[in-house]
Amino acid sequence: DLATQLQGQYNLADVERDMWQRMANGSDKLLREMAERKLVEMDIRKAVENLGQAVLVYRQRLGHFPASLDDMVQSGLIKPLGPDPLGGTFFLGPDSVIRNTTLLDEEARKRIKILRNQINSFKNKNNRWPATLQELVDRGQTSTLPEHPYPGQSWHYDAATGTVE
Repeated sequence: DLATQLQGQYNLADVERDMWQRMANGSDKLLREMAERKLVEMDIRKAVENLGQAVLVYRQRLGHFPASLDDMVQSGLIKPLGPDPLGGTFFLGPDSVIRNTTLLDEEARKRIKILRNQINSFKNKNNRWPATLQELVDRGQTSTLPEHPYPGQSWHYDAATGTVE
């Protein structure tokens, strides 16, 4: 995660890739598997970036954003896309931004983990589940709630069980 953040801030893709490649070549099986996945995720992020550039070219050529990736295929800017190597799909969001479900699902898992920790901490302090996720903010458990990574989606919280999805 730190490597991804630093790469985004300082364009250190080569450093990040080298770090993961070294781990992928190591002897620890768990680290190898994690590093191999991170290398694929890096490739997916690069593909998202390249597709984003293609969206801008589409807009320049046609004067409007594409309504879907199929529009970009039909225009000849990109070839048809299958699933990514991890099984996710690329899609054009309602804001004309290219996204990938593998990356978004990974981000959702991280954010749910944060929410669950905050909910459990609230329960430990107050002997009850918060009535709403907003109560975590209102009672000072956290300053903000993590946004859902999928555009237009929100977290589903069950106050009776303290579960969030």
